[in-house]
Amino acid sequence: MEEFIKKVKNYVEKNEKYLINEVRSLLQIPSISGTGEGIKETVSYLTKWIKDKLNGEVNLFNYFKNPIIYAKIKGKNSKKVIFYNMYDVQPVEPLESWESPPFEARIVGDKIIARGAYNTKGALMSCLLGILSYFELENELPFNILLVLEGEEELGSPSMPKFIEEKYEELKDSIMCYFAFPSERIIGKPMIVLGNKGIVFLEIKSKISKYDIHSSFSRGFINPVAVISSLISHLIDPIEGPKIPWLEEKAISPTDEDLQYLNDIKEASPLEEIMEMYGIKYSRIKGDEWYLSVYFKPTVNVDGIYSGYVGLGTKTIIPSEAIARLDFRLVPAIEPKDVIEGLNKIIERLGYKDLVEVKIHDAYTWSKTNPKEKVVEISKEVYKEMGLKPYIIPILPGSAPSYLFTRVLKIPMIATAPGHGGRAHAPNEYITLDTIPKIVMYTSILIKKLSTFQ
Repeated sequence: MEEFIKKVKNYVEKNEKYLINEVRSLLQIPSISGTGEGIKETVSYLTKWIKDKLNGEVNLFNYFKNPIIYAKIKGKNSKKVIFYNMYDVQPVEPLESWESPPFEARIVGDKIIARGAYNTKGALMSCLLGILSYFELENELPFNILLVLEGEEELGSPSMPKFIEEKYEELKDSIMCYFAFPSERIIGKPMIVLGNKGIVFLEIKSKISKYDIHSSFSRGFINPVAVISSLISHLIDPIEGPKIPWLEEKAISPTDEDLQYLNDIKEASPLEEIMEMYGIKYSRIKGDEWYLSVYFKPTVNVDGIYSGYVGLGTKTIIPSEAIARLDFRLVPAIEPKDVIEGLNKIIERLGYKDLVEVKIHDAYTWSKTNPKEKVVEISKEVYKEMGLKPYIIPILPGSAPSYLFTRVLKIPMIATAPGHGGRAHAPNEYITLDTIPKIVMYTSILIKKLSTFQ
């Protein structure tokens, strides 16, 4: 192993400029899932790259909007490991807030600034380059790698369940699923993420009239803004927080095992760093309570409200409709149906059944991998070989379709990689330049370590 690590280090040092340019080339192609901009070009680019560089057998599966790229890269034996990632990104607006064009992938100081740099096209290409490095150093892979690259993660991964169902027999006996992302929120403190909360993202609409109504009649008619506001007030209080007892009573986390990693969470993702990054002035709760609530408890959030007139001058109206978008985050023992059933009961109790319409956009469940899994230990060993101490995160506050691997395929899933980035979904998204060779190296060593998996 020592000799192999020396070879990998030499490889990334010798090829650093090439590796960075390969990542920038992918980042320079737009791939906005919502609008479809650049999706076709990105799929074509990745398909050709995987065929030409990795000799992969590539197929596209298109169920909803953007295809899943599924590639098989053959190794010495019949064992297999899934490498999951996504090639789609969020829109770039507000464009005027970017310090360089979002798809130029400009190098500014020690960073690459681009949409998708951090989340997660930068890591995707770095991971592919890690596979390539192993090929070039060892001539062939020790096992089969199955690439699952989706283009709808930012849309809620609507195609993934059908894909997993269709390819279940091929995927089910895999050693693990590896999702590469730059995990160092604090530089030098990489995280090994073992789970995600589930999500229900929905829209609540209250439409009262065909047209906006003159506000002089407001005493006699229902205001849809008041309906939506009232409903939200029964779900969340700005000071007290979420008011979702029907979900709280079902939650079984944090477990005693979860609490063993509380200090890992606090060190690798400190509250102060999050507040500074987003420019937050006040935190509703503090100390350990903040981490326990954010990481291990269900929650509800208002993403946005739209209604009425807020332009220049005055326009006195009862708006014809009001729309709110909310997301609920789910922890173990809570399923999407629990959210929907509970919300409908509140709507009925308030007498709003005929006044609101609920539309579900995304809904999928939580995921968790046992920290005692052998592949978790292997992932930790890779960091040790690189001189880094990893921090175990039992479950992230965010959501991803990881349940398809852990609860449908019933295999462990690990989301990790060294490197630092930030501003996902925001202007001036970035990764540091050294993230790229570090992910290449991590991926290559991980493949080597997994080659002895029994």
